[in-house]
Amino acid sequence: DGGRGPGPGGKGQGKGWQRPQVEEDTSKDWECDKCGSRNFAKRAECFKCRAPRPRPPDEEPRDLRAERERKLKAAYAMGIDPEHAETVIMDPRFADSIEQYERMQKAQEGQQQAVQQQYQQ
Repeated sequence: DGGRGPGPGGKGQGKGWQRPQVEEDTSKDWECDKCGSRNFAKRAECFKCRAPRPRPPDEEPRDLRAERERKLKAAYAMGIDPEHAETVIMDPRFADSIEQYERMQKAQEGQQQAVQQQYQQ
């Protein structure tokens, strides 16, 4: 008849065409160390508290001495008393401060390079 009524033998109660169910891979999703929220694998920071994504164990720095020196350098630059710096860098809460300091340093380096390039032209 050319109309678009219910299908043969049906009374319009079927579900009609549905997209096939695709099982979403959540194996690489991660849990925020700071607030415990579950985040999609693609996120670089927690959607809830904006804490940075923790490094996977296989990406941890191999040289612990270099990691310690990096943390101490940041602590000294932030004005932490050298006498207390060893204790401060062991506190997990200090990791956010180190990351913030390093981002600031990179931004300043980028600005300095831009200024140098302007003078070289």
